[in-house]
Amino acid sequence: MKEVKLKINGKDVVATEGMTILEAARKAGFRIPTLCYHDGLTPHGGCRLCVVEVKGSPRLLTSCTTPVADGMEVYTDTDRVKEARKFVMNLIMTERNHFCMFCEKSGKYEDTDCELQKRAYEVQIEHFPFPVYVDKYPVDTSSPVMVTDHNRCILCGRCVRVCSEIVANSTLDFSFRGSKALIAVDTGLSKGKSSCISCGACMQVCPAGAIFSKFGGYKSRRSLCERIETFCPICGIGCETTNYVRYNNIVEIEGNGLVKGSLDGGQLCEKGRYGPLMESRNRISTPLLRDSKGRFVEATYEEALNRVVQLLKAYSPDQIAFRTSSFLPAEDLAYIKEFASRIGVKDIDTFDGNVYRNLSSFKLSKGTYEDVLNADLILLIGGDIVKEHSVVGSYIRRAVRNRGAELVVISSIESKIDRWAKEVRRVAEGSEGSLANDYKNKIKSMSNSIIVLEGASLLSNKEAIEPWLKLAEELNVKVMILTPTGNSLAAWELGISPDLADSAGKSKKLLFLFLGDIDSSYSPASIAEKGYETIVLHSAYIDAIMKLSDVVIPGKSWLENEGTYKVMDGKARRFSPILKAEKGVKSPRELLSDLADAMRLGSISIDDIVRKL
Repeated sequence: MKEVKLKINGKDVVATEGMTILEAARKAGFRIPTLCYHDGLTPHGGCRLCVVEVKGSPRLLTSCTTPVADGMEVYTDTDRVKEARKFVMNLIMTERNHFCMFCEKSGKYEDTDCELQKRAYEVQIEHFPFPVYVDKYPVDTSSPVMVTDHNRCILCGRCVRVCSEIVANSTLDFSFRGSKALIAVDTGLSKGKSSCISCGACMQVCPAGAIFSKFGGYKSRRSLCERIETFCPICGIGCETTNYVRYNNIVEIEGNGLVKGSLDGGQLCEKGRYGPLMESRNRISTPLLRDSKGRFVEATYEEALNRVVQLLKAYSPDQIAFRTSSFLPAEDLAYIKEFASRIGVKDIDTFDGNVYRNLSSFKLSKGTYEDVLNADLILLIGGDIVKEHSVVGSYIRRAVRNRGAELVVISSIESKIDRWAKEVRRVAEGSEGSLANDYKNKIKSMSNSIIVLEGASLLSNKEAIEPWLKLAEELNVKVMILTPTGNSLAAWELGISPDLADSAGKSKKLLFLFLGDIDSSYSPASIAEKGYETIVLHSAYIDAIMKLSDVVIPGKSWLENEGTYKVMDGKARRFSPILKAEKGVKSPRELLSDLADAMRLGSISIDDIVRKL
C-alpha cells in the first residue's frame, strides 16, 4: 500500500492510500465523534457529526467518507468544527423523542449504553435551543424478539446497512422523506409479518435505543454486568459472542464484533442471540428416585448415586445401553464412552448416530463457507436453514446477491430463504433423494456447484440423502453437511457408536440417558418404544422421558458446562461457561467420575482423547 503523508492538528501522520480521514485520525490517536459510522459497515456520511476542517476546503468535510491525500492538513477540534457538531446534535436531539430518562439505554456518561446520549454529553448539549418537534411515530412490537420505536430513531441508517451488508437479508430500508422519514420493513410491513429473520443485528448496531430486545430491555445496563466472551455452540457454526450477565442471569448477548474482515461479519442468529434469554423450561433441582409405589421421592445425591450403582451391577453389560446427546462437550462424551467401556457396555450411541453412519461410507469433498460464497449453483436440500443454521443462510444470500449464484431449494418446509431461490421444489419429507438425478446435467453445466444438506430428519434418513451423496461423489461436487447439533463432529470423531455385531438382536433392559439440553435428534417417543425396564436420566431440564425414568439426576445446562466443541470449520474450541451452576449439580463427567469411584473402577483419563480432536 502506498504511504500518504498528511498533518492532523499540526502533527505529521503517515496513513495508507485508501484510508479515510477518520481512520487516519484514530490511528494517530485523535478522537472524532461519530454516530452513523460503524466499524463493520460501509461509511455513510449521513449524520455529519464527524465533520472536520481541511485546509483549502471552503466547507467542512465528513471524516468518515473523505479519503486522505498527500499534503492534506486536517483540523479535528477547531471552534468552527465544535460549533458545527453541536448544531448537528441539537437538530438530532430536538427531532423525535430523545427524552433519555425514559430510555432503557440511558444513564450518566460513564455508564450509559447509549451512543446518542454520549455524543450529546461530548458536544455539551445542555438544553434544547430549538422547539422540540415530536410527532407521533409508530412503535412496532410485532417481532417475537425485539421492539422498534420509531420515535427514538435518528435515521442514521446503521440498521439498514447491517441488514444488507452483513446479514444480506435486505429487509430494512428508508421510506418517505424529511420529517416523515421512517425505517421501512419490506414494503411497509410490520417486522413480525416481514422477511425479517430476527437475527438482531439491527438492534446491536442501533446507537439510540430505537431497536431493543424484548428480553434484555430494562434489566440492567452493560456497565453493571459481568462481560463474558466465548462462542455459541448451539448449531455448530461457533459464532463469537459477548455475554452480559448480572446476578447469574444473562441480560444480553451480542455478536462479538460486527467488524470488517471476518467471514461471518460477527453476526448471530435468533437462537444464538435470544435462545438462552427465551429459555422457559423448568430445571430439575434435586435427585429423584422412584419408590415401590411408582412415585418420585426426593433423594440426596449420594442416595441417587448408590441406586445407580445397584442398577448397573444388577444388569449384565450386554443388557445395558448408554445414549447421549452429541451436544455435550467433548470431555463429557469421551468420559461417557470410557466409563461404558470400563464396565463392559458396548451399546453406546448418540441421538444423531444414524447421521454419522449414513455419511461415514462416503468419501465426500467437504464444502467450506468460502465455497458457498464462491458458488454459482447452490443446491439446498432439507429443512429450514434460516431456523437451524441461519448464519450459513447469510452466506447463501450473499452468493446469490453478489455473484448471481443460482439457488435451488428442495425441502418439505417453507423457509424465508425461499425468496432468494430461482427454483423451489416442495417435496414430502424423506423423498428429497428422488430428485437428485434431475440436477445431474445442471451441476455438470456449472463450474462451482455445492450441495448443502440441512436438518437432522434429512440426514438421518438414508434414502433421502444417499442419492445426493452418490451424485456428489460421481461429479466430485463439494458437499456441506450442516450437523444436527453443536458438537456432532466431536461425537463422531470420538467414535461414539454401538458395536452393532455385539448388540444385534439383544434387547436392552437398562438405559443410562444423558440428555444435554439442545438436540433436534432426540425423541422421547422413540426411546419409549424400546420398552426399557429401567431408565437412569441425567438432565438439566424436566423432560417427557422422566415419566418412564427410575432415577433422575439434575445436570448442568450447556451455559454452565465448560468444555470442548468441534465446530463445522473443523476447529476444536473451548467453551467458557456463561452461568454458574447450582451447588451439587453435576456435568456427565463429574457424575460418572463419582460413579467410577463408588464402583472402584479406578481413574478414567480423557485428556489425551480430547486433545486429539
